[in-house]
Amino acid sequence: MQLFKRFKIAGIILGAVIFLIGVIFIARPVKVEILLDWVLGISLLIGGISMVVKVIAQRKEKDNIFMSMIPGIALLIIAAFVLVNEGLTVFTVGIVIGIVAFFMAFERFTVANERRKAGQPFGTMAIFGIIQLFFGAFMFYSTFAMIAALIMIIGIYLMITGITLVISSAMFHLPKGEK
Repeated sequence: MQLFKRFKIAGIILGAVIFLIGVIFIARPVKVEILLDWVLGISLLIGGISMVVKVIAQRKEKDNIFMSMIPGIALLIIAAFVLVNEGLTVFTVGIVIGIVAFFMAFERFTVANERRKAGQPFGTMAIFGIIQLFFGAFMFYSTFAMIAALIMIIGIYLMITGITLVISSAMFHLPKGEK
């Protein structure tokens, strides 16, 4: 029974690959931004094509085929926009993240205020609100630098995950009788 040994080896290899991906995220954040933009654009393109093909395949069952194709065509247009305008897509994603951070900050402030009125501890909520407010402001102020910083933070996370996976896989004890 070599199953456990294969799992152990697979865990070590997977951990090393995850670690290397983390190194790439840290070493080349701008290249990763471009790669992620291409992945997003190609994914949207595949989704749009599959939606249009599905409608065409079911054209005998549908009365108004054009109206059914609109979502797929919209995805194709968005995919073309994403693939042609790399920088603008990264900027737009950064602005959306900034807007979400602002909404989350104000939600944290609302919860902190409600907790304060109820006589409950509220400091942690207020601190998280301030952090999210600053994060959102930085996303608006310097979108590209913040996206690069986020990619680098993800790289650090991937490196730590890869190291822990390699260590835990290497320390995995095989059942008796399996070498």
